[in-house]
Amino acid sequence: MRSSLFVLALATAALAAPSAAAHGPTVTLRADGPDPASLEIARRETVHFANASEATLRVHGDDDSFRSPPLAPGEGWHLPFPFPGRFGYALESAPDARGEIVVRDE
Repeated sequence: MRSSLFVLALATAALAAPSAAAHGPTVTLRADGPDPASLEIARRETVHFANASEATLRVHGDDDSFRSPPLAPGEGWHLPFPFPGRFGYALESAPDARGEIVVRDE
């Protein structure tokens, strides 16, 4: 159920993408993995995933609750986290390149 609600919240948030100044913390994506690999945020914060590699990358949640579009080098993607919990993810092209977003309930 949480996964379905998360997907619905993402679809709603995609209609009004935040400005660059309001995107919250950034996870830098490289071919060898995300930096930072673990990020703790408050509920309702938005994370900016930025591709700093030379290849197109795609991020996907371990539970398939989210999947980024293909991100070309230099591109970014915003993802709001409306629910508390632990959200593991990986780079599609390198499944061992893993990260986790920990969302506090505040």
